[in-house]
Amino acid sequence: ELLRDMRAMKFNLKFFGYELAKRIAETLPPMASRGPSRIDLESKASTQADLEADWSRHWSGELQIAHIFHRKVWELAYVLQAIWQLGGMQPGKSGLGFGCGEEPIASYLAAQGCRITVTDLAPTDARTAGWAATHQVASLDRAFKSEFLSREDFDARVGFRAMDMVALPQDLGSHDFCWSI
Repeated sequence: ELLRDMRAMKFNLKFFGYELAKRIAETLPPMASRGPSRIDLESKASTQADLEADWSRHWSGELQIAHIFHRKVWELAYVLQAIWQLGGMQPGKSGLGFGCGEEPIASYLAAQGCRITVTDLAPTDARTAGWAATHQVASLDRAFKSEFLSREDFDARVGFRAMDMVALPQDLGSHDFCWSI
């Protein structure tokens, strides 16, 4: 009987470890940022060294999220680092996010003056059932984060398009950058 629940136990342990790390991180004083800095960008998996580096601390501070050793924190920081470093984080630049869910990236970039298109599968697509149940399917309401900009500014700079990222429509247009986590 106990072995049948082993998978659930692993998931619970991982979840509680994440929650504990998040709560501990929230009690720590904020880390001073020296601003963004250039790094050698390469396609890679997250590492502890990256999460200990000033650049990732800077971006988690910008996103106002706890800087914990978690893959998701690294992914958010890495995307923003790449967009910033390659010149995309400027007013008037256009970005396209694939499968954005509830990520804060769209709101953060809109606050920097970028025009953003958030995408995800259509809510009516049967493949979204699991994500919809856990509120991970993107929508403008889920992408809006009031800590970065007003709803009026967000609505002026961010749009939503339902689409399948493995079957891009011909009328997608061009963008200065794109991301997918």
